[in-house]
Amino acid sequence: MSAGPGRRLVVGVGNPDAGDDAAGRLVARRLRSRRGQELAGQTVVCECSGEPTALMAAWEGFDDVVLVDACSGGGPPGRILRFEAPQLEQLASLQPRQRSTHGFGVCMAVALARALGAAPANIVVYAIEGLTFQAGARVSPEVERAAEELAGLLSAPRRPPATAAAQTAT
Repeated sequence: MSAGPGRRLVVGVGNPDAGDDAAGRLVARRLRSRRGQELAGQTVVCECSGEPTALMAAWEGFDDVVLVDACSGGGPPGRILRFEAPQLEQLASLQPRQRSTHGFGVCMAVALARALGAAPANIVVYAIEGLTFQAGARVSPEVERAAEELAGLLSAPRRPPATAAAQTAT
C-alpha cells in the first residue's frame, strides 16, 4: 500500500466466515470492483482482521482513514452508523467483546494508536449493524444491501470531514 498526500485509506474489517461480521470486508471488495470508475487512484482499499497492530500497520503514513466494521447494538440489521475518533467510546458499546471475532477490535486499535502517537489525523469508522455472527453463517440480505450502499457513499467524491455527532447514514 502506498500512502501519499491527499490519499485516503479504506480498511474493511471483519471475519469473512462469520456471517454479518464480514460487513467491512464486503464494503472493501465492492470498492475494489469500482476502482476503475469512481475511485481514480485517490483511495487505497484493503482488508484486515481487525487486530490492533495489523490495523496500525495498514494505516501507517495515511492521514485520512476510514474503517468499516460490523456492530451489534440491537438496532435493525443493515443500519449504517458513522463515528469519528472522539465518539469511539460510543461505538465500543456496540462491539461487545464476547461477540467480537477479532480480539479487541477497531476501538481498541484507535485508542492504542492515539496513546502511542500513531493515529491518523482524520479517522472515521462506519459500523454496519449485523444480525448473525456465527461461524459458517451467510451474510444477511440487510447487511449485503448496506455494504453496497456504503461502498457507493465511499466511492463518491470526497467532501471535507464532517464534525457532527455520530449519525445514522440510512
